[in-house]
Amino acid sequence: MKSSKSRYLIPGIMGLICASFIFGNCSGSKKLVDSQNDSSDSCLSLNISDNKDDKISGRAYNIISFDLLGNCLHTVVMYSGGCSIPQKKVNLIKIENEPYPKQALIDLVISDDDACREMITDSISIDLSYLNAMARDGGILIRFDGQQKDFFYALPLK
Repeated sequence: MKSSKSRYLIPGIMGLICASFIFGNCSGSKKLVDSQNDSSDSCLSLNISDNKDDKISGRAYNIISFDLLGNCLHTVVMYSGGCSIPQKKVNLIKIENEPYPKQALIDLVISDDDACREMITDSISIDLSYLNAMARDGGILIRFDGQQKDFFYALPLK
């Protein structure tokens, strides 16, 4: 009789241990991403692409909102991940002077080496100082490659 109870008890305990390990990893991933948000307050610099056709691929994302503070465009994005902190890069693909207003095509690249597919909301800040002269000269429309949301950046004349 004693051995029959232990036959069910041991697999039950093993099941609880496995379940806690699986669910513990998911919550640990969220904390990893949350701690990343706290440390990502600095603005990413625009990387100027030498070749206008050179597009770097990365993880798909959706822009939720924009907020401008000084020269820094704070962008809230949603993408899949959760197991590691992704590398982020902002590439200025091209600037078009026609039609008015001028337009800058920007490619936000979020590394795609994370096997997890949990939906993450993250804030990514982009330094727009490089575009300040155009922003003072009537403004510039910032378009994110593959996105439906644009941002109009204008500064007062000095």
